[in-house]
This record gives sequence, structure tokens and C-alpha cells, in this order.
Amino acid sequence: MSKKLTAHMMTVCWGIVLLTATLVAPTVGWAGPQVRVDPFGNPLPPQEQVRLEVERLLGKPIPARPPVRGKPDVQPGAPFDGPDVPVAHTLSETGILVQPTSADLAETPDVRFTPEVLEIIQRFGGDPEQLYLYVKNNFEFTPYAGSQKGSEGTLLEFSGNDYDQASLLIALLRAAGIPARYVFGSMYVPLDEALNWLGVEDPNVALSILQWQGIPSQLVKTGGGSLLLNRVWVEAFLVRHGPNPRWVPMDPAFKQYSYFRGVIPLFARNVPFSQSEYLSLPVQDGRTAYEFFRDRVQQALDTASPGTTTEELWRRRRTLPTTFPRGLPGRLENRVRVAGELSALTDNQRYLLTLYTVDGYGISAQWTIRLPEVYGRRLTVSFPPASAADETLVQQYGGYYNVPANLLRVRPTIKLDGQILAQGSRSVGIGDGHYLVVDFLFPGYGLYDRV
Repeated sequence: MSKKLTAHMMTVCWGIVLLTATLVAPTVGWAGPQVRVDPFGNPLPPQEQVRLEVERLLGKPIPARPPVRGKPDVQPGAPFDGPDVPVAHTLSETGILVQPTSADLAETPDVRFTPEVLEIIQRFGGDPEQLYLYVKNNFEFTPYAGSQKGSEGTLLEFSGNDYDQASLLIALLRAAGIPARYVFGSMYVPLDEALNWLGVEDPNVALSILQWQGIPSQLVKTGGGSLLLNRVWVEAFLVRHGPNPRWVPMDPAFKQYSYFRGVIPLFARNVPFSQSEYLSLPVQDGRTAYEFFRDRVQQALDTASPGTTTEELWRRRRTLPTTFPRGLPGRLENRVRVAGELSALTDNQRYLLTLYTVDGYGISAQWTIRLPEVYGRRLTVSFPPASAADETLVQQYGGYYNVPANLLRVRPTIKLDGQILAQGSRSVGIGDGHYLVVDFLFPGYGLYDRV
């Protein structure tokens, strides 16, 4: 995950931890033995005891591992190996041009017509070539599999993988009235260009990065050496290269960079990163591991080289602008093999998360949400009064926290931007044990992590 997304999700998780703590309920997520107390200083049960209890209530095991884990449980397999085609698929098997449908102009969880998207369209006059170049020349490519940010998150962070940059371009095209869709397949990228694109110098490192992220890929030596990998790009229904409209391919995520090497002093290379210290941070500290390490490096810099910032240390890159002197081309930069097309992504291609609220009788409420839908939004679990009678008690006592704990019943409620997604099937009392479990699902429904 990207740094900002990880920070956002950790904020959500820590917020949930605080909410469950107010009900004197331990949280799920294992960071080793430690003394844990509730907000009032009362001791909480050992984490192993909590884990066994939650497993019993959930009816399934919880892997005993740290709350934050990097590598997804996926097997990348081999790249798509189909017929060789020079451009995006434009004709049906009968040889008739495939016509766009209403789905090629629709919003989806990954494609959103936000005010920011409409402003960009207005800025470029809805010109498809300029919209394409806007994404291609201004958004950083980061390798990971599946839809994580959608168009909204990609626009917020100015970065994303090929799924997310495709979603942003499709949002711009569709909101401008231009039919657009996703194309899936494999692509041959010349090895030197692939290394530049991925920001590495060793082909084996490039291959390792892609496969570690679950992206099918392999090295091919034919023709001087290429990287063959599965890709996602866009095709738009445009009047180009003739009097009639046709499907024109666009690959916003593939780009080349110029690199600037920072000066990395030995002391910065040797700044230690303590995993146990990071995992033991107080719940109020929402820093990601990257931010935690960056701050440690900055502290070392403040002592050894006052005035130097961490940004001056790292290897940086700048996108080499793509231009089309003869207009939008009718084919992509790289040779491709098309496997299929879709107007909308499926849940099997997205990052998902499922939230469970669990009481002494088992699962009380659960909800699965697509990560692009929650990106940059407020996801909460709260405990409002369970009934009209409980609401009356709150009013009579002049506030939620003024009601005697033995009188009030509450109901776990999952919300997104204040809108109720799910409510617990049972009410709980203040002081009752109550747990929250969050499953992160990697594209393909592999368990990504659980806290």
C-alpha cells in the first residue's frame, strides 16, 4: 500500500481500537507479550487469551502474526500467453466493430465523476489526447496488483498502479462523454525501459518486485531482452485516423523517468529501524512504518548535518513528458497480447476489507467494502443508544457519558461518512466484552491481513 493510504487505514484502525477500548474490550492484533490496560488503568487479559476467545466467537482461526504485514499471500503465476496483437482489441469475432454501451459511460466504485475530475475536464476542454497526457505525464507509477485507490485516491495522491491510473483516465474520459473501458493482457517492455519504469538497475530485482506484488511476469531474451508482464490499460471510442470512430488504446501508467541521485551519508544508511519499538507505539501515534523511520533519520540528520532534510537523501525521479506531435497514436508503445476487456472491474480485482463486530454470542454485525470506496473517507465504528428508551436515558441524564453504565445499552454501528452501513444484531452493555476484527483482502480474495 502507498504511504498515505496506509496512514489513513492505520488511523481508521486506531480509531476503532479506541472505540472498543471505551467498552473495556481488548482489540485483536498481536505484537508479542506486553502488559495491556484499559483507558482507566485496569489490566486487560493476555493477548493470547483474547485471540483464543475471538477465534471461538468467529468460528475460524486468526493467524498469529504482527498487525502490519507487507507481503500478500498470492502466487503470481505466469503472464497471459495468448495470440499476438499489435493494438487493443477492436473487433468482435464476426469482424463487426464492437459498439460502446451505457456501461462504458457509467460511474463505478473505481470511476467517480468528482468535482475535481470535472474541473480537469474543463481545464483541457474535454480533449481526449490532453486528458490522456495529463495522467501519463503527472502521475507516479507504483507497482502493485489490483484496484486499490480508484480514480479518487489516485487523484489525491498523484500516484497509482496501472489499474488505478486507468480508472482515473476512464473517469476523465467518461465524464467528458467519451466511452472508455479497461483492457487486460500481457505486454513486452524492452528491458532497459522496464528497469527505468520500475526504478531499479537489476533485471532480477525488477522481476522480484513484480512477483512479490503478485504481478505475473517473466524475463524474455528474444530481441535483445524484454520484461513480459500482465498489464491493464484503457481504450476509448474516438474519431481518430479516419472518418469513423474506433477504439483507441491508451496506457497512462507506462512512462519513463530521469533520475537524480541523492547523497546518502553513512550515518543515514545505518540508522536502525526497530520493529518492536514501532509496534509498541501508543495508539494515538498514527505514523506508518515509513513515517516512523523517516523521523528517525531526520533526528540523526539534525545532529550530524543541521538543516539537511530527508528529501535530500533519497534517489528521486521526474517523469519524462510524453508528447504526440502527430496526434494521438493508434497503437501503444509496447507490443501487447489482449486477454479481455471490461467496462467495470470486479470485486476479484479490488482490495476489499470486511469489518466484524463480535460480542459474547459471536458475530453481531459485518460489512464488506471496496477499498476504492473508502479511500479518503471516514470509516467508523460507533456505539449509539440501542433503542428509543436508551436514547431517552441519554437525554434525561444530559449526555451519553452521564448515564449510569448499568442502565445504558448500546448497539455497534458501522458507518461511512456518517451513513450507516450495518448495525449489530444485538445490543451490548457498557463494560461488556466486545471485539472488532478487520480483514484486509488482497485481489483474488487472498487474506491480506487481519487486525
